[in-house]
Amino acid sequence: MGDAVLSFAGFRIDAPNGRLWRGAEPVPVPPKVLSVLQHLAERPQQLVTKADLFSHVWAETVVGDAVLTVAIGEIRKLLGDDPRTPRFIETVHRRGYRFIAPVRNDAPAATGAHDEEHSAATVSGASWIVGREAELAALDAILERTLAGERQVVFVTGAPGLGKTTLVDAFLEQVAARGSVRIAKGQCLEHYGAGEAYLPLFEALGTLAQEIAPDQFVPLLRRFAPSWLAQMPKLLEEDDFLTLLRTTAGIGPERRLREMLDALEELTARAPLVLVLEDLHWSDHCTIELLAALARRRSAARLLVVGTYRPADLVTGGHPLAAVTQELLARRQCREVALRLLEPDAVAAYLAERFPANDFPFELSALLQERTDGNPLFMVHLVEEWIAARHIARTGDAWHLTRPLDELRGTVSTSLRTLIEQHVGRAAPEEQLLLAAASVIGDEFAVGPLAAALDGDPIEAERRCESLVVRELLERRGIERAPDGALASRYGFRHALYRSVLHERTPIGQRQQWHRRVAQEIERRHGSDLAPVAAELALHFEQGRDDRSAVRHLALAAQTAILRSAHREALGYLTRALAAAASLAEGPERDRTELVLRVALGVALSATQGYAAPEVEETYTRALALCRRIGGSDEAFSTLHGLCRFYGVRADFAVAIEVGDELYRHAEERADPAMLLEASWAKGTMLVYRGELAAARRLLEQGLALYAPQQHGSHAYVYGQDPGVACLSYLSWIELVTGHPDGAVRRADEAIALARDLGHPFTLAFALHHAVLVHQQRGDGDAGTLVDELLALASLEQFPFWSTMASIAQGGQRIRDDRGDEGRPAVEQGIALHRMFGADIGSTYWLALLAEGHARSGARVDALRVVDEALALVDRGQERLWEADLHRLRGDVLLGAFAPAAKHDADARTRADAAASYERAIEIARAQDARLWLLRAATRLAWLWSAQRKKARALELLAPVVDTFTEGLAAPDVREAASLVRRLRG
Repeated sequence: MGDAVLSFAGFRIDAPNGRLWRGAEPVPVPPKVLSVLQHLAERPQQLVTKADLFSHVWAETVVGDAVLTVAIGEIRKLLGDDPRTPRFIETVHRRGYRFIAPVRNDAPAATGAHDEEHSAATVSGASWIVGREAELAALDAILERTLAGERQVVFVTGAPGLGKTTLVDAFLEQVAARGSVRIAKGQCLEHYGAGEAYLPLFEALGTLAQEIAPDQFVPLLRRFAPSWLAQMPKLLEEDDFLTLLRTTAGIGPERRLREMLDALEELTARAPLVLVLEDLHWSDHCTIELLAALARRRSAARLLVVGTYRPADLVTGGHPLAAVTQELLARRQCREVALRLLEPDAVAAYLAERFPANDFPFELSALLQERTDGNPLFMVHLVEEWIAARHIARTGDAWHLTRPLDELRGTVSTSLRTLIEQHVGRAAPEEQLLLAAASVIGDEFAVGPLAAALDGDPIEAERRCESLVVRELLERRGIERAPDGALASRYGFRHALYRSVLHERTPIGQRQQWHRRVAQEIERRHGSDLAPVAAELALHFEQGRDDRSAVRHLALAAQTAILRSAHREALGYLTRALAAAASLAEGPERDRTELVLRVALGVALSATQGYAAPEVEETYTRALALCRRIGGSDEAFSTLHGLCRFYGVRADFAVAIEVGDELYRHAEERADPAMLLEASWAKGTMLVYRGELAAARRLLEQGLALYAPQQHGSHAYVYGQDPGVACLSYLSWIELVTGHPDGAVRRADEAIALARDLGHPFTLAFALHHAVLVHQQRGDGDAGTLVDELLALASLEQFPFWSTMASIAQGGQRIRDDRGDEGRPAVEQGIALHRMFGADIGSTYWLALLAEGHARSGARVDALRVVDEALALVDRGQERLWEADLHRLRGDVLLGAFAPAAKHDADARTRADAAASYERAIEIARAQDARLWLLRAATRLAWLWSAQRKKARALELLAPVVDTFTEGLAAPDVREAASLVRRLRG
C-alpha cells in the first residue's frame, strides 16, 4: 500500500493504516479488496487493465478473472455503486475498469519525529471548505436549474489562496455522486499555455474523449465540430486525420465558434454536462469569445459552465474577460460566486475540524484570522509551521498549545512568501533543485522534460516528485502518453505561488540552460509532430536565448492559430517571432525567415485590424520588397493579393490595379489555375470600381470558368469569401450597369444560392450586399427584404464590416422610400464608421444615396455639397463606376427633380448647369458602355430639352438609347424613358 490519503464522495482511503472510512466511520474491508480500490482510485479517469490489477494486487500468486470480479462486486457493495449506472467504477468490456469519481489526494506532508501527529491533524479535505457552505449551496442550486434544461454560466472568483479550485473540486464531488452528469475540465496555464487558442477547451474535450466511447464521441465531433476534431489527431487514424485537416483548413472564427456551440448542445441533449474552465485570468481571446457565446445563447441546454479567475489579475492585466463578465453580469446571463476571506467563526470551525479534540484558548482563532486575514492558503501554511515547530502538539488524544498565546503571537510570519520559503527549505537540497527546475517548465510538467533539465534519470526524478507530493509541495496531475506511446507521470505545484517563488529565486543563467534542455527534450519526444507543442517550445527557446529555434516554433504556433482562425493569438506569436528574427545574422536566411513571418502577419493584421489598416500596408510592402530581393518567392502571390485588397478597400484603385496586374502576371507565369482564379476576380473587381466594365467582365467570366466549388471551396477560408460567389456578384453589377437588369438579378440570385450551398456565412453576407445594390438600382421591392436578411445575418455572425454596410443600405432604402429623416443619419453614421477603419471603397455610391436624401427633403445646398464631395473622391481614388450617375444626380438636384414644385423655378443659368451635368454623364456612360447610367442621363436631358421646346433633339437623343433595352422593360428607369419617348413622338 502507498502513503496516500485519497478522498472521494464522502469516502477516504487511509493507505498508511490500511483503512477505508465513510465520513468519521470506519468501513470493514478485506485487504485485497482495499488494494484493488486504492489502485483504481490512484488512477482516476484512466483505464486500468485486468493484467495491471493482477500484477499489482496478486503479484505473489496466480488467480483467475472470477477473483477480480468478486473483488469489484464487493467494492460496489461497500460504495453503494450500481454497475448499470455507475458513480464510482465503470466496466470497460473485456479490458478492465475505470474509477470515474473525482479523487482528491490528501497525503500527509510532514516527516520526522512528529509524523504521527501531522497525519492525525490532516483531515480528509473538509477543512479546506470550512466556511464555504453557502457557496456550495449556491453552486448546487445552479446545478438544479441546469438539470432542468436551463443553461448556466457561473464564475467562481477570488484572490490567490482563497480556495477557488478546492471549492470547485468539492462541488464536483457532489456532482459525481449523482452519477448521471458528465464532467469536463480544462485549465488555462500562465507559462507556455498563455495565449494558445482554445487551450482549456481542447483539454476539456480530451477528458470527454476518455469518458465517452470513441464510436460515439468521434462521430459527434465529425458532424457538429469537424474543425475541432481536426485539431485532435489522437482520436483519428492518420489518413482520416490528414483528410479532415485538409477539408477544414482555414475555417473562420465564426464557424468554429458555432461548431462548438452546436456540439456542446448535442452533448447536453444526451447527458447533462458540467464544463469547468480554471484560471481564466490566463485565458486566450478565443476561449473568452466562446465562453461569452455560450452565455448569450438562449436555447435550452443541460449545460453548466464553471469558470474560475482572479479579479485583480483581470484589472491589472487589461484582460478581455473583464469587459465580458461585466456585460454578462449586467444582462444577467451569468452568475458570480465570489469567495471572500474567512470570518473568525469559519477560522474557529477550521481549527475545530483540523484538531477534533483540543484545549486551545478561544483567542487562538481570532489570532489566526488576524494574522492571515482569513486567507485559507495562508492560514493552512501558518498552522503547518506551528505544527512543524511543535508550537501545537498532541498529548494522548488531545491537541494543545505548547507556548503561551502571547509568545505564539510573536512567532507569526507576516509574509506568505516567507512561509513558502520555509516550507520549501525543509526539503532535501536535491529536491529543492528539482523544484527550481520544475518552476522553469511551468505550473504543470511531465517527468521527462524535468529529468532532461537536470540531466538526470527520469525514474529518479519521478521518485523525488512522489516524495514532494507527500510533502504537499507537488500534486499528481495524471498520466500522459508521449508521441512514441510511452507513458509518463505529470505533476504540478500545489499552488501557483509555490512556482512563482521558486522561479524568481533561480539565477537567470541557470534558467536559460534549463529552458534549452527542456525544449530539446520536448522536440525529441514529439519528433516531426511539433504543432501541438509549438507554443510551449517557442517560449522555452525564447527564455533559453535560442532565437533561431524560437522563431521557427513561433511561426508554427502562428500557423496553427491561423488554421483555428485565432488571429489575435497568431498576431502575438508573429510579433514575438519578428523581434527574435531581428537578432539573427543578416543575410538570405534572415530575409527568408522575415518574409514568411510578414506574409502570415498580413493575414493576422487584416483579420484583427481591418484590410485597410496602415500596418497591413507596411507589412505587405516590406514582404514584397523581400520577395523581390530574394527572387522567385512562393510568398509573392499572397503578398500581392494582400496589397491589391488593401489599396482597393482604401479606394486607391490606380495603385490597386497596378498591383493587380503584377498579381495576374505572377499567376500566369506559374500557370497555376487556382492562382489565376484568385487573380482574375481580384483584378476584375478593381476594374469594376474603376468603371472599366468590358475588361472587368472578361476577367470575371474567366474566373468563373476556372471555378469549381468542390476544388476551390476552401478559398473562402483563406481569402475571406468564395471566389465563385465574388465573380457572380460583380458580374451582376456589370449586367445592371451595362443595361441588362434581368440578367443582373439572375447573376445575383445565382451568387446567393451558391453562397447558401457553401454554408459560409461571410460569403453569404458578401452576396447579399451586392444583391441589395442591384435591386436598389432596379427600383424593385426586393431590396428591403435582402437588407433585412443581411442585417440579421451580420448581427448573428457578428460581422462588423457587413453590419456597417447593411446599416448604410437600410438607410439608403429608407431614403428611396421617402423616409429621409430616418435614412440620412444611418447613412452618415455608416460612412463615418467605414472610414474610421481606413476604408473608402464604395463611398461614392453611399454619398450618392445621402445626397438624394438631402434633395428629397429640399436641402439642395447640402445635396450639392455631398455630390461634389463624391465627385472629388472619384478624382482622388479613381472609383469611377458611379461617376456618370453622380453627374446625372447633380443635374437632378439643380433642377429640383426630387421636389416637383420647384422644377420650373430654375433660372436659365441653373438649367444650363444642369444640362452640362447631364451631358457629362452621357459622355462618361458611353465611354464605359454603362447603358443604365446613359438611359438615366439621357432621360433627364431629354425632359429638359422638351421643356425648352427642343422635342426633336430630345427624341433623337433618347429613342436610340431606349431601343437598346431588350429586357427589364418593367424596371422604373426603362418605363420612365419609354413613356417620355412616346410623349415626344406624339
